Amino acid sequence: MIQGHIEVFARHGDHLHVAGWLRVAEERLAEDPPRLLLVSGEDRRETPLRRLRERRDLPAKDGQPAGRGFQLLIEAPPAGAPMHACLCLGDETAPLAPSPLRESPFKPRGGMDAPDGRGIRGWVFQPPGAEASVLVDGTALPLALGLPRPDLPFDDGTETPLLGFQLPLETILARLRADAPGRDLFDGEPHEFVLVASGQEITRRAVTLAREMLAPPVRPDPRFGGHVEVFAREGGFLHIGGWLRAPEEVLAEAPPRLVLTWGEERREWPLRRLRERRDLPAQGERPAGRGFQLLTEAPATEAPASATLLIGEQAVPLTPALLEPAPFRPRGGMDQPDREGLRGWVVDLAGRQPSLLLEGCQPLPVPLNLHRPDLPYDDGTEQPAFGFHLPLEALAAALRQDRPEEALFDGRPRELVLMASGTELARRSLAMRLDAIGMLERVGNGEASGWLAERGRPMQAQAVDLLLDGTRWASVEAAIPRPDLAKHNIIHRGGGFRIALPSLHPGEGGPLPVAAVPRHGADSIPGATVLEGLPPWRKDRGEVAWRLPADGRVPVSVVIPIHNAAAELERCVESVLCHTTGPARLILVDDASTQPEIAALLRRWEGLPGVEIHRQAENQGFTRTANRGIALAGRDDVVLLNSDTEVGPDWLDGLRAAAHSGPRTGSATAVSNNAGVVSVPEFNAANPMPPWFGVEEMARLVRGAALSLYPAVPTGHGFCLYLRRALLDAVGVLDAEAFPRGYGEENDLCMRALRAGFEHVVDDRSFVWHQRSASFGAEKAALIASARTVLDERYPEYRALIRVFEGDPAMLAMRWRVRRALDRASAGGEVPRPRLLTVISTESGGTPQTNRDLMEALSDRYEPWVLRCDSRTITLSRHRASGAEVVETHALERPIEPATHRSGEYDRLVGDMLLRHGFELVHVRHILWHSLGLVELCRRLGVPVVFSFHDFYTACPTVKLLDAEGRFCAGPCTAGEADCTAELWKPETMPPLRHRFVYRWQAMMGEALEGCDAFITTSPSARETLLANFPFLAGRDFRVIPHGRSFARMEMLAAEPSLDEKLRVLVPGNVSASKGGGLVAAMAELDRGREVEFHVLGAVDSSLATTPGIVLHGRYDRADFASHVARIRPHLGAVLSLWPETYCHTLTECWAAGLPVMATALGALAERLTETPGGWLVDRWMEPEAMLALLRRLRREPGEVRARRNAVMDWQATTGRHRDAAAMAVEYDQLYREVLDRRRTFQPPASPPRVVLTLDAPAGPLPTPLAVATRNAVSRPFIFRRITPSFPLGHAPAGPADAVLVAPDALGPDDLAALRRRCAAAGLPLLEAGDLDLGHGLEAAPWLSTEPSAPASPPPEDGPFPVLYLATPEDPALPALRPVFEDLTALGVATLHVIGGPPAGSWFRPADVEGDTVAALRRAGRAHRLGLARPGPAMLALQATGLPVLSLPPDLLSDDPKAAELARYALLRDLAELTADAPRRTAMAVEGARAARAAIQAAPPGRELDARIAALLDHAAPSKGPQPAAPVMEEA
Repeated sequence: MIQGHIEVFARHGDHLHVAGWLRVAEERLAEDPPRLLLVSGEDRRETPLRRLRERRDLPAKDGQPAGRGFQLLIEAPPAGAPMHACLCLGDETAPLAPSPLRESPFKPRGGMDAPDGRGIRGWVFQPPGAEASVLVDGTALPLALGLPRPDLPFDDGTETPLLGFQLPLETILARLRADAPGRDLFDGEPHEFVLVASGQEITRRAVTLAREMLAPPVRPDPRFGGHVEVFAREGGFLHIGGWLRAPEEVLAEAPPRLVLTWGEERREWPLRRLRERRDLPAQGERPAGRGFQLLTEAPATEAPASATLLIGEQAVPLTPALLEPAPFRPRGGMDQPDREGLRGWVVDLAGRQPSLLLEGCQPLPVPLNLHRPDLPYDDGTEQPAFGFHLPLEALAAALRQDRPEEALFDGRPRELVLMASGTELARRSLAMRLDAIGMLERVGNGEASGWLAERGRPMQAQAVDLLLDGTRWASVEAAIPRPDLAKHNIIHRGGGFRIALPSLHPGEGGPLPVAAVPRHGADSIPGATVLEGLPPWRKDRGEVAWRLPADGRVPVSVVIPIHNAAAELERCVESVLCHTTGPARLILVDDASTQPEIAALLRRWEGLPGVEIHRQAENQGFTRTANRGIALAGRDDVVLLNSDTEVGPDWLDGLRAAAHSGPRTGSATAVSNNAGVVSVPEFNAANPMPPWFGVEEMARLVRGAALSLYPAVPTGHGFCLYLRRALLDAVGVLDAEAFPRGYGEENDLCMRALRAGFEHVVDDRSFVWHQRSASFGAEKAALIASARTVLDERYPEYRALIRVFEGDPAMLAMRWRVRRALDRASAGGEVPRPRLLTVISTESGGTPQTNRDLMEALSDRYEPWVLRCDSRTITLSRHRASGAEVVETHALERPIEPATHRSGEYDRLVGDMLLRHGFELVHVRHILWHSLGLVELCRRLGVPVVFSFHDFYTACPTVKLLDAEGRFCAGPCTAGEADCTAELWKPETMPPLRHRFVYRWQAMMGEALEGCDAFITTSPSARETLLANFPFLAGRDFRVIPHGRSFARMEMLAAEPSLDEKLRVLVPGNVSASKGGGLVAAMAELDRGREVEFHVLGAVDSSLATTPGIVLHGRYDRADFASHVARIRPHLGAVLSLWPETYCHTLTECWAAGLPVMATALGALAERLTETPGGWLVDRWMEPEAMLALLRRLRREPGEVRARRNAVMDWQATTGRHRDAAAMAVEYDQLYREVLDRRRTFQPPASPPRVVLTLDAPAGPLPTPLAVATRNAVSRPFIFRRITPSFPLGHAPAGPADAVLVAPDALGPDDLAALRRRCAAAGLPLLEAGDLDLGHGLEAAPWLSTEPSAPASPPPEDGPFPVLYLATPEDPALPALRPVFEDLTALGVATLHVIGGPPAGSWFRPADVEGDTVAALRRAGRAHRLGLARPGPAMLALQATGLPVLSLPPDLLSDDPKAAELARYALLRDLAELTADAPRRTAMAVEGARAARAAIQAAPPGRELDARIAALLDHAAPSKGPQPAAPVMEEA
């Protein structure tokens, strides 16, 4: 393969300067020198390229050879015809880009050394006949170019180009004095020397000359010479490289010596490792050149240096005369890896260690410990160690550490990058599959066993991973001797393995697949099977809550010993302040830190509630500092927390529950990413998080994966150790004498407690991030060794006991579950969110349907779950858009009875669920059939509770507060003897209510409500009724949040009343007597279907039957409501409830269908119809005759009906269309966040999150940058809600708003001006996203997920090459691409496939993008072989799929027709070349994917965008004043 490019194509009269580069394999260059062919019309000129030079900016990579540069000065053909360039090598010819070549003006080149005793030396490259001169203080001295300069790459067609010059000082003085006899260059003043060629200044120097520089002329010996090419310095390190010429016999006598002089400083080194320089062959009497590379110490001087070679009797000055140091650049190379490993070399500064990057994993340190005699570098030692060898197993372990879901030996190509001092030195590709043989022979009786070997490597023992359900359970060495295998020369070292199997199911139950895979391999060995019938691994933790106080308030002091490490400390304390809930103190003890930043941080935290700061004048060591913190804690439990940690949500509540999980539990330790034996998922490793995770996300993932196993261990880990006061009272504090500096002190304490009868547990629910050893630095190893010696002496059983950390089944299960959760999150691009548990009773009706709407609207920022109970069966489900996913079901032995409304069995089961699933918030949507102990459970466990009232069940089990006579009692019992009926309980289970049990009922409910954190109902009247029954609610957070409903569209389906037909009245919903069924029946009986016809849509009770004037349509699905209305064609609706409904969904549905409604003037019906006159209010006690008369009148007065219908239309345009589920979710989200925020221990409640309405442009195949930048997350200070241009700003029912954020291309100029006016009228700041950095619009989680991308296979040989283009909705580039692809398609070369563009045309095809955007693009990437995009999000997206992507030429859309035509031609050529150049496509794909992933990961917009929005809003600080009575709307 030949590649190349023309960089300079400049004409000067009859000469051309042509310069560029080429890539050709070195062995081919050695066989035959390449030739440059220039073609202009019929004129063809061929020139050999004889003076190729290394191009350091074009290193070898991706299998391509290093680039070499050339510079030619040749005669030019006549100007006129376009000229093209090709590279010829043997019989092969390759075109060079660009084509055609574009001429540019000739620019002379040259250089000038600093003047010395020999005068001025330098070189000039210019066309023949052109003049060059040196200006000395303005006087021109003509130059004669007559010296060879073999160090230059320029070739003018002669054997030895004469480009150099030398002007002796004497000549300069003579010429200057001829013009001005009094001039003197040796006057101690600086003089300016300027090199001029072809009338252009090339370079200039200011030099002060000394008379001592004059020397008698010496004729140099042409056999000797040399040049310094590299003179690089960094600190006290010096790299000198260059070449010399000397006769062979002279060099054989003694090695030459290099002398460097810096003023008075002189250093001398032997040059022992000379190497042949092929670019410096022998010329005449000049011997061949030899190169040298010297690495040595540099003197502490800033004086300029000069170099001299001592060769035999000769002292040879080296050019340039004055050496100017350049920055040091490391050098290195890497061989192609094979099964034995990776070899290479690196030359870098002493003390710096190179590293290897494996597909973006953490850098792997590369030890330089091998001598490489083939290298020319000399560092003064006998055998310089610049080489390295890394076994592939070391690379595989590094990959597994960072990307556990991947295996190195899976055959997939991976890129290896050698780095040194931040510089890339080399790249290689590794693709290898393990040739393993083996068998999983037995699975059963608690173990799995078998054998494993690698074909052809019988002396290498292998390791095996046991997978349960596709996730690694354990890893062991196949080290058990197998003579039967050795006999057949399969494996001589080990070969057999045995792994213990769990007796319980670590997952969710069901069949458990078992397979064995070679470690770092991808394919399982034969023998995979399935375990059946394993019982679930579920410890009953339902009693944990009852071991905690009723209010959950166990006092705890968090002690953080501090010594320096300010950055780590800041992250630690800020996380504690943010995420600590419940009763706690924070005790910061500074152990005489020396960093001034520590004092500044402590001053910042002084005065915060619950935060204590203590300072020690002298350094006491970690252990004494921790003991002081324990003493300051008083009688509290204590958490010892390292200052290099970060905690996550509910961390302290989790540890508190774990530490109190048993009567003798003395301590609890969190799990971590990097805390030795409690690290997850990998034991004793620094575990990475997915690149889009923060500590919060990782903490939530661990809690969601945990089984609350609380594995028992012999010792805790001091990085985050919860100590109960009972343990401290029994065994005392840390031993500061034996462990003064830390490490081992917590192990000693725990072993003392273990011997005293206490237990220690690992809290598998609580994750704390740990940097590890930020304070101790290099002392760590010595501290660990010393501690281990003491522990072994004191506790002989210690080593045996700590084996549980690695092999205990509970520890393995804990790691297996975290590993599986991480694999799933990494593969699916999941972002763990706070788990929200909603509690409901029934599955049908308005409450559960609205709950589903709410959960779906909140699912972008919470993970909604549902707890349902029908008094006999508890069902826990996870909300999915496709429907509920049942997670677990439990049948109660005894049903919950209304007399107590409690169940100990329910409380135990649900308490276990609350712990095991890690819910952060519980929202009781309805308490019917649930135990009232639920609220107390939450309070004990520190889980906040929000309670909703959708009816009056808490005031009375009649639910609707209708007494036995059908009267609304409002809660207090009315006069009468007949007992009231509990609507939702069996009569025999309910004690007598009226004047009797109802008081106990209200007391039970009041006690439960007292424990809740906030309350919601849906109408002001309902709130007033509830306050009358529970007066204490007046002082609590009790909000009215009306329901929101999202409709696909608003419709006007009401028929116009006419005397020619009966008045059709729609009666929707589950119509019972309390819902007005009796009234409807009475009116129908009076009318007998003569003038009015009642159409009942929904379930009915005995109060209604099919009679003249009544048509029963049966139950309906709410999604079909509009279609039923369209079929019935009613004139109006009727909702005649006899009790004050708290909202009324059927009223919303009627209005959405365009029906005015007649309703009883009670509760929410009265409030809503008063606010929106979309119907008629009738008195609840109105006689049926009067109601019927009203309906008959409306039949005769269509104008009145029309007026009410118009009011319904107004409602549709404002509240109906915009009070959707998203609006409802905003208000619930505000409340949830405030409730969670109020639980913070050390911070006062923050301001409520502000609501920002976003107005975005239509999305194309990719989400818009604004949509991605405004993704909602609970941790953000804003709630973003997307709206449409018709949104009624300032209309309170449509939802709260604090600002409007509009995308740059969302509106035209006139519409944007109108929006500014509307925002001003509504008192809302308008933020224009063009002023904000929204980023590239690609969300990190899905794009950085590890969903595998199959390697691209070559296109069919007989078919055109498929090219993928990602278009925008109004893409201007598509028309410009048409002529290009019409040509390519006609030639059968390529076809264009477009995502996001118009329907298919004759010259392109649409590409399938169904489903998830990222998954669809990845599928499309695998189906194509090349991508085409403009720079920006589209290009990044295609590159991230692993597709090689060609950028559209900038001039493709140019207004200049010629420029656009040239761009189309260039694109056509590039596409044609790429279709035939598979190696180049592979290189583009690898580099593009790497760059895209880096760009996506580096630009998360959230936090910076939030800060910018907050600053803009705080600066705007608008005064909203009174909201306008009507919504601010303006037609565009």
